[in-house]
Amino acid sequence: MGKIIIEVKALDSLSGREAAQIINYLKATKMRVGVLINFGSNGKLEWKRFVN
Repeated sequence: MGKIIIEVKALDSLSGREAAQIINYLKATKMRVGVLINFGSNGKLEWKRFVN
């Protein structure tokens, strides 16, 4: 309990491929919450939270 998956990327922008990947990680580990963080976007931090 109290665990999350964090995926860190350095891409120009996030796409459906990265979202699908973290959803698969959540299913495979039977964890409920994941956060996808992208530091590569032009001058801004981009992030998305996923709940399974």
